[in-house]
Amino acid sequence: SATGRSLERFFEQWLLRPGFPRLNIEHFVDVPSRIVTFNITQPQPIDRHNPAYALSIPVRITYADQSTQTVRVSTTTRQTSQTVVITGEPVAIAYDPDITLLARFSSRGVDLET
Repeated sequence: SATGRSLERFFEQWLLRPGFPRLNIEHFVDVPSRIVTFNITQPQPIDRHNPAYALSIPVRITYADQSTQTVRVSTTTRQTSQTVVITGEPVAIAYDPDITLLARFSSRGVDLET
């Protein structure tokens, strides 16, 4: 009641259910268009008793000049796609770089040269 927001989903997914999220993430870098598209899949069993986790995943994008951009990619379903604008050509993309989420990550990236 202090926050004015329902915390029911938080407690259900992190305290009352067993396990943790598994995240398969693919990113596609389109340098000419200056966008990165993230496709996230939660492959763990999902049903009415164990819905997909609701997550906001921090992503650090590093550029050749060592500047960084941090974005958040959100998911609440088995499969999610999100596009973000980038400021240049990335040399590295790190998911949850400060290890703030209890999750298992599997990732793959593709650079699009068109």
